[in-house]
Amino acid sequence: LYPWKIARGETLVKENFIVKWQLDKIQGMGEVAPSTRYGETHEQILKDFDYFLSVYNQEELDFEEFSGFLNTLEIARSLRFGLESTYIHTRLRKKKIPVHTAFNLDVPKSIKTSFSIP
Repeated sequence: LYPWKIARGETLVKENFIVKWQLDKIQGMGEVAPSTRYGETHEQILKDFDYFLSVYNQEELDFEEFSGFLNTLEIARSLRFGLESTYIHTRLRKKKIPVHTAFNLDVPKSIKTSFSIP
C-alpha cells in the first residue's frame, strides 16, 4: 500500500459511494466521496441518504429548484454533490441534452490521462 497524501490529510484507503437515479428507463450516476476534512463518515452518508429519501417526494423540479431543496436539508456536502450531479445528468440525459450545452460550457476535449500517483 502507498499512502495517499495531500495538504489536507493522508489515507491508505478511500471508499466512495455511487448514487444512481433512474427516471423511466434513463439512469444517471453521481459520486459521493466522504470528506474527512468536513468530518464526514460512511455512517453519516448512509444516515443522510436515508433522510433524503424520507423527505424527497419524487417531484420533478428544475435544477435551481432541486438545488434549493437540497439547501434546506442538513446533509453531508459530498452527498449533496452526488445527489445534485446524478439529478442533473439523469434529467439532461432524458432530454438528450449534453451537460455542457445545458450550462453553456465549451465542448469537453479529450485528454490523454487523468490520474494521480501517490
